[in-house]
Amino acid sequence: MTTPTTETIDVPSVDNGIDLDALLEAREALTADPAAAAFVWTATCEWVNGTHSRTTIEPYYGLGEHHQHRQAFVIDGDHPQTFASEDNGATPTEIALAALAGCLTAGVA
Repeated sequence: MTTPTTETIDVPSVDNGIDLDALLEAREALTADPAAAAFVWTATCEWVNGTHSRTTIEPYYGLGEHHQHRQAFVIDGDHPQTFASEDNGATPTEIALAALAGCLTAGVA
């Protein structure tokens, strides 16, 4: 019986939807140029009515230049009827929890 080595194991470059080769190349590039790792994320929030607000997430800055997402992302925030509101969106606390869960899930992937 032979023990597999890295030469005999075909490691896929995409695992769990993550392009591992691209991720490792990005890590290498950012190690070589730490200033490129300075990202600025933006969100614009507008009041709709009562406790209802709408936040749009669109441009961001990183890798030395400005970028646009493929589409603008819109998140409605509100409070439930229990708090005499109209329940037009998740509460800000729920949105923060979703952000944390998304961050942790991406880290696991």
